[in-house]
Amino acid sequence: TGEKKAAGWDPPLVMRQLECTGTLEAVRVYGMGFPDRLPHAEFVARYNPLVAAKKRPRPDAPEKDQADKVAKEVLKSDQYALGQTKVFLKAGVVNELRKRRQDQVEGKAARHIQRVARGMFGRRR
Repeated sequence: TGEKKAAGWDPPLVMRQLECTGTLEAVRVYGMGFPDRLPHAEFVARYNPLVAAKKRPRPDAPEKDQADKVAKEVLKSDQYALGQTKVFLKAGVVNELRKRRQDQVEGKAARHIQRVARGMFGRRR
């Protein structure tokens, strides 16, 4: 409060503080069913490998456009919402994307190890 007294409330001041800190907006978005959010750049960096090489966004494109293109390739339209600075994801979508990303990374690592081993054994013969 402006008076610096304990247990004193100034409702307009409290509402203004909640609005300025973004708390009300976060509660509204969470209530719409989008509990997870990632900045555009982080979303693109993390999930761009899930997109086929020919369909990946250009690196010089704006971050929002890159995030939109990656989201369209890896998610259904009802699983995300694109904000001005963040991608908002429905409940459970982040876990699904993490699993898909991990499966892909592990698959690539296994194929690389197999390729190297086959090359070594082939040269020994």
